[in-house]
Amino acid sequence: MPSNVPDFAALLMGAQRTAVHMEMRDVYGVGDEVEEIDRFTRTGEIDLDPAASFWPEWLGIVRETMSRGVVMRRARIVSEPVTDYIDGNTLPHR
Repeated sequence: MPSNVPDFAALLMGAQRTAVHMEMRDVYGVGDEVEEIDRFTRTGEIDLDPAASFWPEWLGIVRETMSRGVVMRRARIVSEPVTDYIDGNTLPHR
């Protein structure tokens, strides 16, 4: 069954002033993140190289959105104790 819900990039392209992304899950089943989360769980290290994996596409979307004056924010509701997934995704922002 096809979905009529636009993807995240399309939603950001339509934003005019503010884009807020609320996350409420403790784990997301995103296949292309499995290796990075496993590495973080084993080593405590996370790859912040902007040329790695999904970063180039994501940073392009963010740059384009912000160049139009759109303010981007993320809100995350977490359970305690935090999961490795949440810990790995929030570590660089502490």
